[in-house]
Amino acid sequence: MSYLVHFWESPVPRDFADAEKILFELSKDWKKDWKPNPKFTELLKRLATRFPNEWGVFDASELLARETYPPMWALGIQCIQTEAQPCIVSMANALGLTVYDMQLGKVYLPGGVVFAGAEQDNADPGDDIATLPVGKLAMAINNALLPLLQPLGFSKVGIDCGYERWDSAKSHYLGVGTRCIGGKNRIEPVAQVGFADVTRIIDAFMYPGAPARKVSCHLQVRYSYFAGRYDGHIPCQTEAELPKALGQVREFVLDKLLPCAVRYSDPKRALEAYLDYDENDRKSLKIPSWFGYSSALTGLTLARLHGRNHYEGLRRRYSEIFAALSGDTKEKALKIIAYLDCDPLPSL
Repeated sequence: MSYLVHFWESPVPRDFADAEKILFELSKDWKKDWKPNPKFTELLKRLATRFPNEWGVFDASELLARETYPPMWALGIQCIQTEAQPCIVSMANALGLTVYDMQLGKVYLPGGVVFAGAEQDNADPGDDIATLPVGKLAMAINNALLPLLQPLGFSKVGIDCGYERWDSAKSHYLGVGTRCIGGKNRIEPVAQVGFADVTRIIDAFMYPGAPARKVSCHLQVRYSYFAGRYDGHIPCQTEAELPKALGQVREFVLDKLLPCAVRYSDPKRALEAYLDYDENDRKSLKIPSWFGYSSALTGLTLARLHGRNHYEGLRRRYSEIFAALSGDTKEKALKIIAYLDCDPLPSL
């Protein structure tokens, strides 16, 4: 699951509405004026030290390999802990960076000034604060879902609510994230689809000699896609709300999320999603979701294998993404592209 925050150095917003305007303007020019930014670099180093193996900006290796950045960056924390958000805000503000948190609807300025959006200003002081522990909530969700998913071929993976299945051509992963943000519990289901032929090519160059992966992520479907808003989630703050929330989770996972993942298990349909997706729209809710250069490699590989007539167009479209890489990451990415350029494709 990804918890998204944006940060930038200038201009400094006057209020929340001004921050949204600044974010929109900086997003429009996201591909332009990339320059070295010592503050961005230092922030990422500090986060990598503070949250080893538990943080990511779509792809951690991509970020740490960068030498230049756009004026604004979107930081997607994949596995956010309760203390992660305030820690990110504190670190960024200490470096003179403004932080925009779309989930909480707040903007944090250096110096301790905080602007809240209209929804937060008008919040009911009597709104329930979560009294149901997240761990107990996750356990209840797992107890409700596992018996329903096992007959469909899924097995539990990890310590959280994660379930996976695979065959020789594809893999499915279903996950139900549970987090407490701002005193509120959030349930956020997600599905991921992986393709064995795409994994085989990418892993041969990115992870040479590593064991073959059975489950991978080449397309992700978030709850927000169905909800129509980035911070969409299923709430559950108290024991009394638990039965209703569990019913919502069961219905959503079985009747919407899993059927959607199955539809996109057709690689041609997945390729259509990549062709339709605007990788420059940092607020996009659409499928397949975007994870930086790794998504660009997935789209290219899908095109080469399942839509040859789209390959050259995507290659040109993604060229700036690969040009911004550096070091070992760039070298491996270019090797994959050189392989995909071959006709016919050589044996791996």
